[in-house]
Amino acid sequence: MQVSRMFVAAAVAAGFGAVATPVVAQPAGGSGPSFNCAGVKRWVERTICGDPELAAKDAQMAGAYRSFMDQYTEGGGPGTDTSGLRAEQRAWLARRNQCRTRACLHRAYDERIKALDTEY
Repeated sequence: MQVSRMFVAAAVAAGFGAVATPVVAQPAGGSGPSFNCAGVKRWVERTICGDPELAAKDAQMAGAYRSFMDQYTEGGGPGTDTSGLRAEQRAWLARRNQCRTRACLHRAYDERIKALDTEY
């Protein structure tokens, strides 16, 4: 994967690391989203938890993000600044949370997964 320094800098500026990537509470026998569905209140999160395809996309996106963060910090050594990457992820989550339809959520996840796979 080729990393665009400008994209990484922008991502770091966005605060990618403090992203809500909670511990996964997966339903038995299935794959769930990257966050615990117990007690979710927002429409977006309830919709993701209730839609197996969206839950799988959330898990895929979170895996791609974690993989990139692991790869990025592996070679960076002490003091590697990933704050921009965390900020970018937070900005994406804010955009995702503005979705009001399942189609919007699917698009948001497809675009984010593609960006993580190609940009990083």
